[in-house]
Amino acid sequence: MRLLLASMVFTILLTLTFSCESKENTNTETEINDEFKSAKDKLASKYDEAISNINEAIDELDEKIDEAGDDAEEEWKEAKAELKKRNEELKKTLEDIKTSTSENWDEVKKDAESTWNDFEKSIAEMGEDIQDFFQ
Repeated sequence: MRLLLASMVFTILLTLTFSCESKENTNTETEINDEFKSAKDKLASKYDEAISNINEAIDELDEKIDEAGDDAEEEWKEAKAELKKRNEELKKTLEDIKTSTSENWDEVKKDAESTWNDFEKSIAEMGEDIQDFFQ
């Protein structure tokens, strides 16, 4: 009888132990998922805003190209081509961000930061007229 009682108590203790560990793991996983989602949403928002700003800059460049003389027209066309190129890179990275998982997040985030640094560098090289869209 004592053996049966001891066995039942042991089983109950094991069940309670694993149940508590499971709840702790679930809470930790939830916190990690919340942090991942928050970081992902923040980065996606940053990219969405930049893409919107690029589209606005391209529209304005179209107007400047129409009004510009021959010399300035070529300069604006080059700036527009560079912006379109950067826009496509940002869109691709944004898609990577949106489809990322917690398992590949570190790699996606690293690639996104690299793409962003390249984007900022190219904007800085374009001059003040373009930089005004990204301030």
